[in-house]
Amino acid sequence: MRKICILACAASSLLAQEACLQGVPSHVSARYRGPEGIGYNRGYTTLEGFITPNWQRGFQPFLDVRGHMFDSGRAAANIGIGGRFSIFSDWALGGNLFYDFRDAKHLRSHQIGPGLELLSSMIDFRLNGYFPIAGVKKLDSLTFNQFSGFGNELIATRKFAGAPANLAFEVGAPLGPYLDPYLSIGSYYLFRRSVDNVGCAGVWGGIARLGLQVFDGITIGGEISYDGEYKTRGNGFISLSYPLGPNTIRRHGSRWKKWYQTPECNQRAISQRVMTKNVIRQEIIPLCTKTAEFQFNLDCVFADGNAPAGGDGTYASPFNDLNDAFAKAGVDGCVYLLGGTFTGNFNPSAQLLGSACEQVITVADGTTITLPPLTPGVYPVIENPGGFIFGTLGIGTISENLFVRGIEFGASLIDVTYIMLSPRRGNYSFSCNRHTGGGAAFLVTGLESILINDSEFFVFSPFTANIVQVGNTTSTIITNSSFTPLGSFPLIFDFTNPTADIGTVILSGNTIDNADDFTNFYRIIGNYSNIVFKNNTINVGVDLFFQIESQGPSGTLTFKNNLFIDTDPGVDPVLDFRNTVGSDEIIFNKNIIQGNNTFDFRTTVAGESLCLSLTDNIAGGYNLTADPGSILNVNESFAQVTAVNTGSINTTGTVDFDTGCLP
Repeated sequence: MRKICILACAASSLLAQEACLQGVPSHVSARYRGPEGIGYNRGYTTLEGFITPNWQRGFQPFLDVRGHMFDSGRAAANIGIGGRFSIFSDWALGGNLFYDFRDAKHLRSHQIGPGLELLSSMIDFRLNGYFPIAGVKKLDSLTFNQFSGFGNELIATRKFAGAPANLAFEVGAPLGPYLDPYLSIGSYYLFRRSVDNVGCAGVWGGIARLGLQVFDGITIGGEISYDGEYKTRGNGFISLSYPLGPNTIRRHGSRWKKWYQTPECNQRAISQRVMTKNVIRQEIIPLCTKTAEFQFNLDCVFADGNAPAGGDGTYASPFNDLNDAFAKAGVDGCVYLLGGTFTGNFNPSAQLLGSACEQVITVADGTTITLPPLTPGVYPVIENPGGFIFGTLGIGTISENLFVRGIEFGASLIDVTYIMLSPRRGNYSFSCNRHTGGGAAFLVTGLESILINDSEFFVFSPFTANIVQVGNTTSTIITNSSFTPLGSFPLIFDFTNPTADIGTVILSGNTIDNADDFTNFYRIIGNYSNIVFKNNTINVGVDLFFQIESQGPSGTLTFKNNLFIDTDPGVDPVLDFRNTVGSDEIIFNKNIIQGNNTFDFRTTVAGESLCLSLTDNIAGGYNLTADPGSILNVNESFAQVTAVNTGSINTTGTVDFDTGCLP
């Protein structure tokens, strides 16, 4: 009988509990908050999912997921888990752990946020921690601001962005029955973040929040805060929640009274409301930024062809004589040209910079600063009509290492001349320059490397019959430059050295205009290890484009993704590869020639061979020619070549397909 009574009482209790369950505590909320808050200055929209069991027990687990989209289009998110334990009457002790993310303009931050809660129907206590774990801080590089006007002194700024860790404590309580007002006040501390003595935060702050349940499922409110970092910040919000439950309806409204009519159900609902309260915390990771100002002296000598005589070589008082600037800077120094025209033959310092282009400059303590163009599009000019600008035809007449950027080379026979027979030495870098004087731009022999980038060439009568002539150099790279011949002459590039390996030659991303003025665009004499010609655009009309005169076993010529714009369809063939001496391998892939023009491949020397891979090209046709006694080997089968290329395949002489490019 006793067991029956116990079971009956338990069943009665469960039935009573089920009878008191009304609504659903799990809900989805859509919310907008703005305009600003602690560590953010844009409003944002939130979609939140709060998931928890619909029961009235001593333990209440939950999952809280929030996604945010700022008015600026930046995203943030929170994912949290937690639980609450009923400790006595309608009091609950809870804990939670959140992962927070924020994608801001200056920083993408991640943090972990643990929290403790002591909750009741009369008063709540909350302690939350926020500890960034990634994207914690970032210090941008120095940014030029202005010259101070004293010597070479300039002012630069550096921007810092950080996500400060913080601790927050709040006390909250309902204020009365009408609209269920809920007020909480608290204090927080933002820990300092810094890099190299540039930082932010390290301050105390206070916050107050107020929420009103204006209708079932509809809440409005706002918050105001103040601290030494963000000063006064305030915002308001409106939130819509569904479905409804004891935690989303008005405590003293008609729905509550209808759902929980008995004193027992009312008390159970109050306890369930406490156990399923919304988690109140800072859902947006606060970010702080600071801009620090620094003063530096540039380690450069300044010259200006328009400046008065008597300068001391500083920015405030530049030389007007370029030789004076080079003398003061020394062989390994830096010279910056502010404008004007300089005439003569010069032995430049290791760095020669011009005001037309952006420059990365070393300041006195070794730090680098990016200096914007001081005269955008207006180049300082160096010229030597009828002579050479840098160097002579003698051996070793200018610096072995040279960096030139932002200069216009005017009238001359040759702009840059360097000759060193043995051993190879020195590295040259030329970028963002203009060559307008009509002579040859480069005649260099015996360098380790030369880089030509982002430059313009306007040439009409080169002294050496070449725009660029390089010999006995390990690495030659020419990229993102434009070449416009202003007359008819035989060569544009000539890489020659009959007795040495030319090494690697790369031409990429260049534009060649008026190419029909060239009878021989690109000549290689000597051994080479790797030649790459890719992503170039050529305005067509070339009788003989690539002439290869190898002096022994050589490497690979890769010709890929080039576009030939047909401005002269009467010129045919447009592209002619001639292997005159030695053995070479050509990879010819994804090239396009407009019109009905052809690509020609030819090996000319008896006893020699040319190895060719021909895939995915578009042309009017492909003429494959082996002169008597020579062999042209094609890697692919004839069927493959016909299938993957657009255009007819024509052969003359000994042309073997599907050879695997064996000699």
